[in-house]
Amino acid sequence: MDFSGEGPWELPITGFRVQRLTFAMAVTVLAYAEEESVLISLPGPFSLEQPGVGLLRLDPERQSWQELDPLFSLRDDRITRATATRDAALRVEFSSGRVLSARSEGQFENWEVSARGYTIIGTPGQVTVWDQAALSEAATVDATELGDLLERLRQERRTDPV
Repeated sequence: MDFSGEGPWELPITGFRVQRLTFAMAVTVLAYAEEESVLISLPGPFSLEQPGVGLLRLDPERQSWQELDPLFSLRDDRITRATATRDAALRVEFSSGRVLSARSEGQFENWEVSARGYTIIGTPGQVTVWDQAALSEAATVDATELGDLLERLRQERRTDPV
């Protein structure tokens, strides 16, 4: 998945089928396609648009699980399109016509999509992307920083009269 450019980005999860919903501090949607899976986590406010019903505003932090039960309509539904934007908007469309959407609101992460090779998080004002390139860069930086720290500790030992 390439997250270069300004987006919006098409997330490669078309055809994934919703097989599990978890209600806890966040609503988690788990969908599968063959040997792959995608996890969509919604810890803050989001919307569910349903044909013939309209737009429902949902918030797992403030609503009871019973109030979140319209989400059960996603069971066995297939994702037909999913997009994310640089300014932290997520839109997931389903074959039934239902649409999940979330934006970054407040001070905290409001949504996350994790699949093979990437994690994209709706953080305040923008997205944070962890793809293979970012993970490789982070690992390199961490190893370099660790090496610098070890060298400073060695030098301190040499100059520290014990």
